[in-house]
Amino acid sequence: MMETEEVLTKLQDFLRTRPMLLIGTGLSMSMGLPGMSELTACLQRDIPNQCAGRSHLLSEWDNCFSSIQSYGLEEGLGRCTVSTELLQLIVESTAEFIDAKDMELKKRLLSTTTTSFPLAKLIKHILNSLPAGDPCLNIITSNYDHLVEYACDICGIHCCTGFTGAHLQRFSHDILVCDSYSLTIIADKKATKQEYRKQKRVRLLKPHGSLKWQQIDGETYQCTEPLENATRVIITPGLTKYKASLTDPTMNCHRELANQSVRSATSIMMIGYGFNDVHLQTVLTERLNQGLPGLILTRSLSDNAKQVVQNYPHVIALEESKTGLTTWYYQKNSGEMPEKLWNIGDFVGKIIG
Repeated sequence: MMETEEVLTKLQDFLRTRPMLLIGTGLSMSMGLPGMSELTACLQRDIPNQCAGRSHLLSEWDNCFSSIQSYGLEEGLGRCTVSTELLQLIVESTAEFIDAKDMELKKRLLSTTTTSFPLAKLIKHILNSLPAGDPCLNIITSNYDHLVEYACDICGIHCCTGFTGAHLQRFSHDILVCDSYSLTIIADKKATKQEYRKQKRVRLLKPHGSLKWQQIDGETYQCTEPLENATRVIITPGLTKYKASLTDPTMNCHRELANQSVRSATSIMMIGYGFNDVHLQTVLTERLNQGLPGLILTRSLSDNAKQVVQNYPHVIALEESKTGLTTWYYQKNSGEMPEKLWNIGDFVGKIIG
C-alpha cells in the first residue's frame, strides 16, 4: 500500500516529464465560467423566444428539449437530428452566453499576477523546463473560452492559435505549425552578437472552436467584435459537433494538430477533463495503451474518467474526497490525502511551490 509521501513524490516526478496539458470544462467552471447546467438553463430561456413566429422551429426545439431533460444537454442533443436553422440559433445563444461570462472573467483577471493565478504559474513552470531546442508547450482545450489565453497573457508568454494580424486576424496553418523565432543578444567577454533562437510559446489547440472565431465566405477570422453576416466557429454538444469539427477547416486543423501533439507527447496532464470527446479519445487511448504517463486533476471523476483509471493504472488521478480533501488513485491503489490537491491552486502551491 502506497503512502501519501510516495504519491507526492510521484506527482513531483511527473511534472519533471514536461507534460502537455489537456484542459476541460471543469477548470473553466472553477473560474466562474458556465457549465452544462447553466448553458441548458440559458437555452431553455432563449431559444423559444428566438423561435417565436416560427412554429416549425419551436416544435423542433420542444422535441430537442424533451430529449435534453431526459438525457442531459450533450447526450440529449446527440439523440436529436437538429436542422441547420435551429443549430445556428443554439450556436449563437451559446456563444453570447459564454462570451458575457468570459468578459466578466477578463475584468477580474486584469489585476492578477502569475503567482496568484495557478494555471498561469503551472504553464510558466512547464514552459521554463522545456529544452531550448523545443520550447513549445502544447495545450489542448475543449472549451470556447479564453482562460488559457488569459493565463498566458498574465505570465507574459506568447500564445499561438494560428491567427495573425491586428484587429481583423486571419487564420494560417503555417503560423500554427511552424516555430517562432526571436532575436537574442548574446554577450561574452570578447564581444556581443545577435542570434535568432526559437521563442518560448504555447501552441493552443481548440478543436471545438473559440468565442472570437468567425467565418465569412469560408474564411475564418479572429475578432473581438461581432462581424456582420459572420457565423460563429464553435461546435455545440451533441452529434453535430463531430461533423462540424471535420468540415470546418480551422477546427479540423486544430483537431489534427491536437491528435499529433498527443501522439508525440512525453506525458499528459488532464485538468477538469471528462473524457467525452470521441475523436480525441481515440488517439489518447492509443497512447495510454503504450504507457504514456498521465495525471488527472478533477473535482469528480466522470464515468469515462473512472474507466480510464481502471484500464490504465499507471495514470495518477486526484479527485475531491467525501471529506472535501483528496482521493488519489494509482497502480490500482487508492487513499486519501490531507490536502485539496485535486484543486489546481492547491496542487500548484504544494507541488511547484
